[in-house]
Amino acid sequence: MNRSNASAALAIAAVLTLTGCGGPAPSGTTASASPSPASPDPTPTPTPKAYTNEELTAIVAGLKDAQGQPLTVVPAAQIDQGLIAAREMLETAV
Repeated sequence: MNRSNASAALAIAAVLTLTGCGGPAPSGTTASASPSPASPDPTPTPTPKAYTNEELTAIVAGLKDAQGQPLTVVPAAQIDQGLIAAREMLETAV
């Protein structure tokens, strides 16, 4: 599509978009919306479960990635060391 056709298509799309959003409200309608009725039985929110490190390790150990390779769990101590190293690197960055 050349540049003039693309510009014309964009202009037409803009006009159609603005036409659909503008204009006066149809007669017989009010500006204020009526409140929607509340649902009689609200769905209870499930309580989140807190997993232990052992439970999470067992869950992740049973998972595989897209290539079928098992996922590995990085020990918390190794993650903590990485975070400390990252903070030190950020503090020394200029």
